[in-house]
Amino acid sequence: MAAALLFLASVSDRGGALRACGRLATAADAAAQAWWKPTQLEMLNETKRLVTNTESELGAACTWDCFNRATMLAPLAADILQSGVKGDFLEAGVASGGISIFMAAMLHAAGVLGDRETGERVRKMWVADSFAGLPPPQEYIDSFAAGGALSKSVLHRMHQGDRKARIWHGGEFAAGTERVGENFRQKLPRERLSYPWLKKLKLSPQTRLPVGVHFLKGFFNESLPGPVTSLAMLRADGDLYTSIYETLAALYPRLSVGGYVIFDDWPIAQARQAVFHYRQQHGITTPIVCAGPALEPPFHVAHLLSYWKKDATTG
Repeated sequence: MAAALLFLASVSDRGGALRACGRLATAADAAAQAWWKPTQLEMLNETKRLVTNTESELGAACTWDCFNRATMLAPLAADILQSGVKGDFLEAGVASGGISIFMAAMLHAAGVLGDRETGERVRKMWVADSFAGLPPPQEYIDSFAAGGALSKSVLHRMHQGDRKARIWHGGEFAAGTERVGENFRQKLPRERLSYPWLKKLKLSPQTRLPVGVHFLKGFFNESLPGPVTSLAMLRADGDLYTSIYETLAALYPRLSVGGYVIFDDWPIAQARQAVFHYRQQHGITTPIVCAGPALEPPFHVAHLLSYWKKDATTG
């Protein structure tokens, strides 16, 4: 219980997000950005324009600082692709799907988005979400506590101590599979644009999603890990302690060495505590790197995001 109380003590620490960064991202972290060809970057920029377009029939697929949050993924993906790190891409917690669409676009621009039967080099994009919004926090906490990771009282106090999260309710950030699927169909560029070497994106006749894109529907305690076997990029955007911890517990063992885990919710204290708790339990000492508002592109974002690269020695 002492460890649990230690986690709880820092929940209300508003400056904790920055102090918890092992270091801020540097120009050296962006070196892989040069791997992308100009024509590939053209497609990625077009994707960001489409997913943030509020004037389209569907509206924006993501809004809050979406352009920058997507941009910071490009050098990480380039490092994965040029280093040959094995595995698929996955986002856990997708809202309307904007960042997932950009993750798929990076694989498509690199010519590797697809299903295994279409070639050895291809990678899938997994889109994991309830598609019904956040779970009811109180009930979900009670169910999670039954697993013994932390006591029910500690988890409830952690949630109530988090000013932002405690006002959320079940169903927050909901977007159904039809809406997210339509966003993929409309906002992931399908034409060749100015790069004839890039194959035109194809839709699966079964799902009407781009070939290689797969939805994992359900709360994370129900849907993860599902059929996922190997990952190279894992992006966690679950907001709540329970959701972040369940994402890591189910999927971090499937992240390849050299792959990246990225956290959208670093400023949310309880989400940060889930990361600390998982790292402590599994002896992960790899430094946490943060992108933030004081940094230059591609790591300039409106609020702190964090990530680390999985290491064979430090976890």
